[in-house]
Amino acid sequence: MTNEQKIFMDFLLCNPEHEYGTVEFYKEAGFSPRKGNQIKNQLY
Repeated sequence: MTNEQKIFMDFLLCNPEHEYGTVEFYKEAGFSPRKGNQIKNQLY
């Protein structure tokens, strides 16, 4: 697992009830929409 994937997963684990939209979630986690989608696709 890459460091970026860990950040992505940690954000989800620490914020299980977040109500962010996809782009908002990526921004809050510190990623651009493109990078967030790449990480999400790597994890699936």
